[in-house]
Amino acid sequence: MTELTVMLDDEVLRKMQEWAERQNLTIEQAMSIACTQGIAVLENSTPPKTLSLEERKAFLTLPLAERRRLLAEQAEEMVAHYEQNREWQDIAPGDLIEY
Repeated sequence: MTELTVMLDDEVLRKMQEWAERQNLTIEQAMSIACTQGIAVLENSTPPKTLSLEERKAFLTLPLAERRRLLAEQAEEMVAHYEQNREWQDIAPGDLIEY
């Protein structure tokens, strides 16, 4: 096993401790899970593609049906992402800011 030193700011550490308590884990267990999940995310994800201005303009010139088809494909990809990654469900209701 390799030892890892992690520097966290106070806010991140506080949130990590709160999450660990909600999950009935020690902070060490929570950090291990976070590192493992972080590595899995890095291994399995590709960085989002940033479209150039020309590519964005070209998208707008496509027929409406084609734009809808492309957006539907992207929506399906996001459904798959959120079904696989359940971390977003761990957010406590108090964590959200309503304006």
